[in-house]
Amino acid sequence: MIRQKAIVYVRQSSGKEEESESIELQKRHCLELAAQRNLEVTGVFEDANSSGRLYPSGEESLARHDKSFQDWRRRQTTEKNYRPGLGEAFQKLAGNDYIIVDDLTRLARPVSGSFLQSLIQQKLVENHVRVLTVKDGEVNYEDFGDRLMSDIQSTITDNQIRIQTQKSKDAMRKLRDDGIYPNMPKMFGIEYLGNHQVRVKPEYAGCIRFIFDEVLKCRPYNAIIADLNASFLGLFPGKCCHPSTFKHIVKQPFYCGYMYNSDGNLIPARQMQGQEVITYDVWRNAQEIINRKRGANPRAQFRPHPFTGLMCCGACGSRMVSGFDSGKEFYYCRSGSDALKDAECRGARANINLVRPSEDYTGLKESIRPLLVLGLYKYLDDKEMSKSEMAKVATYESQLAEQQTRLEKGMEIFLQSGLSEADVKKAAAKGKAKIDELRAKVAAIKILAKSDPAREKFYELCNGKFEELLNGVISDGDFELLLRKSVKRIVAFADHMDIETVYGDFRLDRVMVRQYRNFPKFTWRKVSRSDNEKDLSKCVIEVTYIYDKNKTSVLNVDFGKMKIYQQK
Repeated sequence: MIRQKAIVYVRQSSGKEEESESIELQKRHCLELAAQRNLEVTGVFEDANSSGRLYPSGEESLARHDKSFQDWRRRQTTEKNYRPGLGEAFQKLAGNDYIIVDDLTRLARPVSGSFLQSLIQQKLVENHVRVLTVKDGEVNYEDFGDRLMSDIQSTITDNQIRIQTQKSKDAMRKLRDDGIYPNMPKMFGIEYLGNHQVRVKPEYAGCIRFIFDEVLKCRPYNAIIADLNASFLGLFPGKCCHPSTFKHIVKQPFYCGYMYNSDGNLIPARQMQGQEVITYDVWRNAQEIINRKRGANPRAQFRPHPFTGLMCCGACGSRMVSGFDSGKEFYYCRSGSDALKDAECRGARANINLVRPSEDYTGLKESIRPLLVLGLYKYLDDKEMSKSEMAKVATYESQLAEQQTRLEKGMEIFLQSGLSEADVKKAAAKGKAKIDELRAKVAAIKILAKSDPAREKFYELCNGKFEELLNGVISDGDFELLLRKSVKRIVAFADHMDIETVYGDFRLDRVMVRQYRNFPKFTWRKVSRSDNEKDLSKCVIEVTYIYDKNKTSVLNVDFGKMKIYQQK
């Protein structure tokens, strides 16, 4: 009696190819079944780490015309496009009586609407090959009943997979919205302990704090990375800390106890509760700095440039750029000075620090310090908010940024769609109402925070910080941070500066000393409108700019009104 012949096909959808125990187990079961049926095995074929939705190699043309398969394929991240093992098995079908598999899903788990199921059935029928399974018995696709049952089973299996996949997505979404990473991403200095538990590696915490401290000092990225490679080299994977690693760390809110939910909004991260490496305020300020420095001039990467992007020429309106000469930094109108050779544009040049030491005059950086006082008050006020209040503010501010982006994109779409002006205004009103609502929530939280009686200590802190700022005891990083929070634009002219701040506008006249245009020094005093000098809401900082013996200008910094204005 002639022995019937069979080939064996095994497939595993996940796992490492080089140590795929499941594949070996399938092979053993299939070979045992062949021995029981006294079948001669003519070949064993396998596909490791391959989805049952993939076509066999050799059928690329049909796969390209299968819309359902191609739609599914575009959503996948795996690099595999076909199953070479199944392709080889199909080439060996002729002369065999059976193809042995662990179960029918090893042959295929086709996408709904795909041609794959029909292709496999056609190949087997053409070669008069039946399917012998370890778990499901024998299937003959030449038999109408077997073919119908197989199609029904495939449809049911595909539907079950879709239902299970959706349930899994919903469960992971719920975890994420509850402040827990369902699949913990790899993060510098964070160790995953299992069961959604994490810990901060103690040896990494200092490095993370160092990175954020240096960013808040507004130091150039390359300088920070050079220091990291000098002091913390052993903590980074590979040979050194790369710019991509550095930026990934700075952008990660997990270090301050926050994460993004499924809608992209910031929420408290429960896994980091009590393990925060930095504060939310530090992280938020770092984001402002890195967003502002994106695309900065690489030729000036080792020098701070606090005024870059803020200054423009009053003569031609061009943005002013930084220059460096004999150790002194200045800003000038490159287009007007170099290209147009315009005298007024050349006159707008401003020295950040005094070119020659003087008891009477100073540079722009020193002269502008009083305008930053209200920015310091707001900055400290935010820092003094409780953790629960800050969590709410963080969530609302994240939602506010998202709403503003949606409104801007929506307006572009509406304007391009040819709708009437009334329809566009109606659509914009809905988005603006949501934005106003979120702003009101943020303001309400901050108002309640200010009513806390314990804020007496905060006012004492403010008083000390104001003195440091006005007396020039402030780091370059803190100066730039406050400058960006307070000043919107500086328009430079030959004889004065028009300074636009978030708290009001101010004209700062310049002083001509021989060929140099300098800035005036100032004196200041604190004026209280009540008996309680610690009550900043009733205080005014009176700043007097001294140009010469006959000319002065008085600037008032009013905490009650949160405004600055010149005294008339």
